[in-house]
Amino acid sequence: MLDQLLSARLDMWLMLSFHGMRGVGWLVVAAILSGLLGWAVARKSQLSAATSEGGEPLAVRSSQTGERAHLTAGEFREWVDRQLAEGPGRKERMAAWDEKELRSALEAGMKDPELTLNGPAIATLQMLLEEWTSRDPEAAAEWWQSIPSQMTRARMATAISSGWPRERAAEGLDFVAQHRDAFLGPDGSKCGDIIGNAMTDALGKGPEMADEFLARLREEKLPLMSGNTGFPPGFDFPAFSRAPEMSRLIAENRARFFNQAWLKQDPETAFAAMIELHRSTGVDPKESIFAGFYPGLRTDKPDLPENAGRLGKLIATLDSDEQLDMAMKGAEIMGCEPAAVEAFVESLTDPLAKARASVASAKHAMGEDVGTAMRLFAAEGDSEQRLELVQAALEYRRDDVGRPISAADEQALRNALAGWAVAPERIDELAALAKKKGGHQ
Repeated sequence: MLDQLLSARLDMWLMLSFHGMRGVGWLVVAAILSGLLGWAVARKSQLSAATSEGGEPLAVRSSQTGERAHLTAGEFREWVDRQLAEGPGRKERMAAWDEKELRSALEAGMKDPELTLNGPAIATLQMLLEEWTSRDPEAAAEWWQSIPSQMTRARMATAISSGWPRERAAEGLDFVAQHRDAFLGPDGSKCGDIIGNAMTDALGKGPEMADEFLARLREEKLPLMSGNTGFPPGFDFPAFSRAPEMSRLIAENRARFFNQAWLKQDPETAFAAMIELHRSTGVDPKESIFAGFYPGLRTDKPDLPENAGRLGKLIATLDSDEQLDMAMKGAEIMGCEPAAVEAFVESLTDPLAKARASVASAKHAMGEDVGTAMRLFAAEGDSEQRLELVQAALEYRRDDVGRPISAADEQALRNALAGWAVAPERIDELAALAKKKGGHQ
């Protein structure tokens, strides 16, 4: 910004020198320009003596020197650009500021509307407010409420939620309820951290208090946001599952966070309870059992096969019909993780369930690992039907998955087909299909 200001002033002086100051000697003009250049360079390097629109200095640390400087709202934009350019560590650097500096920087930023609309820039402002909230939530919240623009206040609400001290989450929830327009706007909820922490606090007090917390969320029309919710060791999951509010969430397939935690802490008891619920109410096991075991496990891929096999062993305790039903659902969900689905299928005991689940998952596995998919397809006893299924899976890979088949994939395909004693010309046809639109690399 200072570069632009300097350029504009130079242009003005040059114009005046030619058109309005022809009688002034060039030495005078040179002296004026020299003085202007000296002022600008000193102003840009030291950032001193500037004041806010109200006349009071804005004390903000310089990100380069660590010394106090006085920035106007316009100069704050340049400071933000430098902060962003410095990369990781902005949040850690802000931790060294005192609260007056945090407030001054925020107030400077609020004076420039463009800063509050710019994504990267407002992220820096949010970090400042988050840091301040973590130290003094009352003062930070009071300042946040003073932001005149409702849109800006809503955009900064996330920082209040993420910075609110965990040990004071109950007070934070009260604050959210009092300012729901900002935290629960049309562009999404911005109170996930506060609600998750408040729920963790309620869970620590036992199932009864936790259910009362869920009732409050429903009555006050606050969202159930459980991303950072934590259940304490030894929590009484069976009692909580029978509590009125949690029972309603389970029946509505909205208890994934609960199912995941229960299955992780006590898989056998949780599985038995969820199967019984499935039998009595028809609750979809994909939302209870599989959503509990599988999605959370995807973030820890090395453990996927072991946990998928553990789930398969639990399903293997069911009778043949239930085992088949659950096996097919598991195959549908886990098909895109070849190692997991192989471990899952291998743990099943019913021959029909094992075969059907293998074939059902092979189509999805084809998009990730051709060798695994072909091993799964081998469970289909009818040789011609097996080839038709392989063809359909290759078409699925080509059209829906969109990945080109590699040389290694083609060799795995050819080896499996040859092992099934498929005619060479048929092998060539299927290999050509795999390469036709996906491309061969």
